[in-house]
Amino acid sequence: MKKSILQKNENDTEEKVIGSFNDLQQARCHWIQLAKLDLQLKVIQSTIAHVIENFKPMRLLWSFGKNYEKEKLYNDQRFHDYCTCFQTALKMIMEFVDEPRDMCKFIRNIGARHFFYNVYEPYTEEMLKLLIRSDYQH
Repeated sequence: MKKSILQKNENDTEEKVIGSFNDLQQARCHWIQLAKLDLQLKVIQSTIAHVIENFKPMRLLWSFGKNYEKEKLYNDQRFHDYCTCFQTALKMIMEFVDEPRDMCKFIRNIGARHFFYNVYEPYTEEMLKLLIRSDYQH
């Protein structure tokens, strides 16, 4: 069974679980570069659009995905609102990079809230992979 990023056993420290400090700093630097190029929102939008188009079961996670029409997605206000919220959450996570324990608490808090929306780890892990892949395409 594959372990998620946030899972830990008794011997793991929170710092090991969320990755090395260097990896986190690189992620933040990359996020800052995307902001300078005004690409943060575009990367998020293209990732969500890719998920909706290619992973039909995941469409049910979003109100804008249930009646998906490719031509109308980018004009859907719910889609824009969701992507903006996602961008804001990532910005907040990046602010905690220097404090791994606080970042871990914050991410767990987000996860606890999303549990009630039937969002489970396989969804979030797949989203992370797709977000990284989408970012490399820009």
